[in-house]
Amino acid sequence: MLGLQVLFYPQTIFVSLVLLGLQAVWPQRRPDSWKFLVLGLAVAVVVLLPYAINPSPYGPVVTFAHARDMAEFPPGSRNAFFYNNPLRYWLFSGRSGLLPPIVPVTI
Repeated sequence: MLGLQVLFYPQTIFVSLVLLGLQAVWPQRRPDSWKFLVLGLAVAVVVLLPYAINPSPYGPVVTFAHARDMAEFPPGSRNAFFYNNPLRYWLFSGRSGLLPPIVPVTI
């Protein structure tokens, strides 16, 4: 199941590994849960290895420092991501916030 999960959405393997780790250390679990954790780690390494070795065909990932200097991300731009108000940036922004925007977008 982990192998199929990584093929469709590779980032979710980390969530699954954390859940397997919690299952292994939780006090009321079966003693063979460590086997699942080790097997899950092995599957993750094998399946994520091609992503680590081959460079991305889309180029490098934009770093935080580089994105702050780009014209696309400041407040008021077309793809506004960074805001001067930290409350808006961390909580209520549509792109970087944890909560949905205060004013919902009309569909």
